[in-house]
This record gives sequence, structure tokens and C-alpha cells, in this order.
Amino acid sequence: MIEVVMEASKPKEGQRRPRFNLNSALKWFRAGPAARRVNALLTMREINPATIERAHRPEYEEPNLLISVET
Repeated sequence: MIEVVMEASKPKEGQRRPRFNLNSALKWFRAGPAARRVNALLTMREINPATIERAHRPEYEEPNLLISVET
């Protein structure tokens, strides 16, 4: 996986430079899959950052979409 990201971070002729900082991400790659999973779950708010336990989620959530109603 790291090889793919490193290759993607190299600028190619005629294309814009990649917009991510590989040096910032290296610590997560070194930490391993468990740390990346925890980070992903935190980002998606699936776990509570204070307790690292599953976050309580209502059975039904309202969609975060704006729906236009024609009158």
C-alpha cells in the first residue's frame, strides 16, 4: 500500500503535483492497520474519541440533504 501512495505522490509530466503530504501520513502507515482502522472510525464518528468505545447512534437518522419541495 505504501508503495502505491509513494508512486502517486510523485509528480508526472504534464500533470499537477499531488495535493497530499506523504510525510504527514507516514506515521499512520508505520503504525499499522489497527491504527488506521481506529483513525477511520474516529473520522466517521463511529467511535467516541474520549472513550474509544462505539458511539451510540440512533436507529434512524435524518438525512443531511436539502430537499427542495416544489409548490
